[in-house]
Amino acid sequence: PEAHHGRPPLPASDLWSLARCMVLLLGGDPASETLPAAVPERLERFLRFLLKESPVQRPQDAWELYRALEKIRDELFGPHRFVEFIVQ
Repeated sequence: PEAHHGRPPLPASDLWSLARCMVLLLGGDPASETLPAAVPERLERFLRFLLKESPVQRPQDAWELYRALEKIRDELFGPHRFVEFIVQ
């Protein structure tokens, strides 16, 4: 939104863009920022936090954000598992 209004982009702008991409990948509409009903409420709240209109209301620390998303992922899908990808 900052670039759209002629303001310089900030780190929070990248996080907003990331959330828009996540909305699309989850089957939602990035333009209206709507998500399918099947998206877990915890993940939806996380994305809404990233999609705040004002950059000062969005997260400012990418590492803190990463840890929060990792916790959500663990709660929803369980811990990381290594799955070997073999190309033949």
